[in-house]
Amino acid sequence: MNPFKFGQVVHVSCFCHRPELQKTLKSYIQSAQNCVLQGDHRMGKTSLVFETIAGIRGQRLLSVDLMGIKSSDDLCKRLARSIIALEQEAGMLEKALSGFARLRPSITFDPVSGQPGVSFDAAIKLAPDSIKGIFDLVKKMGSRKKMVVFIDEFQDILNLSDAETALAMIRAEIHHHQDISYLFGGSMRNARSQPIRRCASPNSSERRPSSG
Repeated sequence: MNPFKFGQVVHVSCFCHRPELQKTLKSYIQSAQNCVLQGDHRMGKTSLVFETIAGIRGQRLLSVDLMGIKSSDDLCKRLARSIIALEQEAGMLEKALSGFARLRPSITFDPVSGQPGVSFDAAIKLAPDSIKGIFDLVKKMGSRKKMVVFIDEFQDILNLSDAETALAMIRAEIHHHQDISYLFGGSMRNARSQPIRRCASPNSSERRPSSG
């Protein structure tokens, strides 16, 4: 029997600790430096981020998974859902929903788990220029309390028909967020990863997690 867990975020009991890597990542976060985390699928990037941030007092985590995104509308709505979920944890659900009122958000419940979720009016489509408004909300959240933004599988943005526009919009916005650390998780290690590193630069570093 394989004792390791794959394909899910693991915590203390199952997490393979990497003290030096965690120490380095912690220093980047505390200095609000951006970082690109590259490694193969299921090598522990997401668990590394979650466990590192769990060890930093007073630090909130806004986590967005972009795996399989198909459009800028999908990109914007995933960001919006993550923002609402984080604000819900802080007891500010109503305020978060009001920030996306034009999308006509509604609370739904998973029929199996019973966990709440957010859905938006499918008839309302968002273009890349909506990115600015969303990241303005992120900046406001970061001004209230220390926050890290982790965007996982970031390389999937390259699958969008308007990828260059979306990347340019994101890069333009995050460079104004001097007090927020952005972590970009990706499993791409070839020439196509260059746009991802450019998005995080110039205030960025690159780390490559080993397995665990």
